[in-house]
Parts: sequence; structure tokens; C-alpha cells
Amino acid sequence: MRKFTVSITKIILFLVFLMEFSNFYIGFFPQFQYVKYASVCLVAIYLFQRAYVFKRKEYIHINGMLLLFAVVMLYPSFLYMNNYERNPLLAAIVFWMIQAETFLVMEVMCTEKKISAVVQFYYRLILLWVIITDVLTVLFPNAFTTRSGNYLVGTKFTVSYLHLLMIAITMTYHRMFKKDKYASKSVLLIMLIWSAIIIVRAQCNTGLIGLGLLFVMMAIPKQIQQKLCSPVLFTGAVVLSTAFSFGYEVVLANPTVQHFVSVYLKRELTLTGRTYIYAMMPKVLNDHYAIGYGYGTTYEVCKHFTGFSDTQNAVLEWIVQLGVVGTIVLIAVLLAAFAKFKKCKETQTNDYVPLIAYIYCMVLLGTVEITIDNLFFGVVALAYGIACYKISGEKEYI
Repeated sequence: MRKFTVSITKIILFLVFLMEFSNFYIGFFPQFQYVKYASVCLVAIYLFQRAYVFKRKEYIHINGMLLLFAVVMLYPSFLYMNNYERNPLLAAIVFWMIQAETFLVMEVMCTEKKISAVVQFYYRLILLWVIITDVLTVLFPNAFTTRSGNYLVGTKFTVSYLHLLMIAITMTYHRMFKKDKYASKSVLLIMLIWSAIIIVRAQCNTGLIGLGLLFVMMAIPKQIQQKLCSPVLFTGAVVLSTAFSFGYEVVLANPTVQHFVSVYLKRELTLTGRTYIYAMMPKVLNDHYAIGYGYGTTYEVCKHFTGFSDTQNAVLEWIVQLGVVGTIVLIAVLLAAFAKFKKCKETQTNDYVPLIAYIYCMVLLGTVEITIDNLFFGVVALAYGIACYKISGEKEYI
């Protein structure tokens, strides 16, 4: 058994985990926000010393898109920084730096031939984090579940999505390290049952749908799984997810959909107020279609216009913040990552296709929830790092 050793690489990966993957609910520890700021600064120093990596031609496309994303995010946030209780500009700077640093760290890990170590480290860390969250929630429900329904990692939705990620990263780890197929299937089954129990306990129907979607995507033939890497298919999924908020009346008029919503999901056909929110979007976006209201302003904007705290649609959430222009650039960043996925051969993609399946699950669940967040970007960055390494064709010593 190998001894656990501390290295600069592991420290940096842990800091990225705190910033991007942990989703620690600051209601339990308000000072965590300062931990996040410190992590951003420390990772920035680490990356500055390796700035030569980011000029390499294989990374220049997505890095250029990240810079453009900074412009379209910071401009409206600066423009409306004095209009809200929360400072949109500061929030935008921190969010963008976290996303950019996560991608850049993956590029460094790829260049230094440490991607397998990254997957192994995050597999263990995410598994441990989920176990801690679940144990504390089950054994000490009063201490680690707030009256507002927040858990150690946030809402019931975050709890559910973290379990989906646990399954995806575990399957990626098993495939990259060539674990026994029967053992992998057994682990997958155990994690599916475990996740289902926790998600049911959290009373998150959306999480159960996501679990079903992830299972289906993992079960389809490998030749079809390869299609998930297509930028065109991904764009179609994003458009489909967004279109629902504009064409929900047609969808909900279908008797089969009505039966599914009312009987299986046990929800009203208003989808818990979502149809009202969608109907109000033209009013919300009036004069703000192009550049939005600024990053992190959705809560105040939506509360003012609709009485609800958000848009209940992943892409609409970004349109309210950054407008159509900023959202298009955001999607362009994601498509730059998918362009890397597309370049991989089928045998190469097979290793990390569970992460791509998770990305699709979040996009589809984004039809009625807010799913394009830190966790989402973190998974895209991780899959991007693996893809870059696979394309390089270099062997790695683990």
C-alpha cells in the first residue's frame, strides 16, 4: 500500500477542489469565503510561474475564449456594480478567476503528464466528500441540515448532483486505471443504489431524473457514447434545454407529459411556479437582452420582477446575468472544450465519457433547474484536461 505524500501538485489540486468542486455551504462556516479568496490567490501564483504553458498552440483557442468570456462578464458587472446589494464586479472577478484557473491547472497537469494523478486524486477526494456529507446528514440531521433545507454542500439539488459526479468520476477512474470490468459494474450498481437512497431522502425528484439519465447514458453502446463528444449534439442539447422556457405551453399541453408531471413527479402543471417565471422573462429582460444585469444579480432581479429567487432554467440564468452576447461566449467556451473531445479516438474517449455524460445530464436538467455552475465548469475542465492528454499521445508514469 502506497503512503500518502503531500506535494505542490496535490496542494494545488486540493485548492481547486475547494474553489470549484466542494460547494461548501457557507451558512455553516461563513469564513469559508475567505478561504476561497486565499485559494484563488495561491493558485494564481502557482500558475504565474508556469505561464509559458498557456501559450502552447494546443491551448491557445480555449484560453482566448476564456479571455473573451472575462470581457463579456466583467463589462455588465462593472456597468451595474452600484445597483445591487451584492457587488457584481467582485463576484464576476472571483467567479471568472476560479473557472480560468481550473482550466489552466488542467493544462499544466497535462503538460507535466500528471492527468492520471489528477483523476485519481479527485476520485478519492470527491468520494470522501460525499461520504462525509451523507454520514453527517444521516447521523446528525439537525446539526448538518438547516431549516432552509441546506446541507453541508448546499441545497438538495447540489447533494444530488454531487452524487451523480461521484458516479461519473468513479467510472472514469476505473476506466483510466483499467480496473476489472465486473468489479466496476458492481461498484456502479452499489453507487446507483446508494445515490438513489440519499436523493430520495433529500426529496429531490430532479436528482432522480438525473440519476436515470446518467444510467441510460452509461448503458448505451460505446459507438453511441462517442456521439456525445460532438459539438453539434451538445449545441442541440443546450438549445433544447433553453427552448423549453419559451415553448413550455406546447410541451405541457401534451397528455403524456401532463400525466408524467402530475402522477410520477407529483407536481402541478405550473411546475412549481416555473411557467409563471418563464412568462415573465420578456419583462425581466426588457432593455437588458444584450448584456444582462451583471454577474450574480439574478436573485435581486428575479425577486423584483417575479417574486422568485431565480429563473429556473440554466441558460436563462446566464442570459439574465450576461445577456445573449455573454451567454453565447460562455457556450463558445464549452464548445471549445467539446472540440477537444471530438478530436479523441473512440478508445481514448471511452475513458472519460462518464464525465461527458454528467455534462449532458446537467444541461438537460437545466431545462427546469440551475445547473451550469462551478461544479459543471469543473467537470468540463477536468474532461478537457483528460482529452488534451489523450490527444498528446504521451505516456504517463503513475
